[in-house]
Amino acid sequence: MDKAAELIREFTAQGDRVVVFSQFSTALNELHYRMNGSLNDEGDRINTVVMDGKTPHHIREEVKTNFDKKRGEAKKWDVVM
Repeated sequence: MDKAAELIREFTAQGDRVVVFSQFSTALNELHYRMNGSLNDEGDRINTVVMDGKTPHHIREEVKTNFDKKRGEAKKWDVVM
């Protein structure tokens, strides 16, 4: 978990977005709790969202549309889990 958090901080500090896949929803929820609102290596706030099988289709589409924005455009989430 520490290594995942470290990599997320590094990637988001470079302006990159991150997608994390796991079959272990407990691990994703723990990482989300740890990372959401924390600061990356550049001091910018990291925003995360978790999607699972219970996430409604319209929410999935909103997340996908926002995540696909180009670097420099306003975005809502840095990390999708």
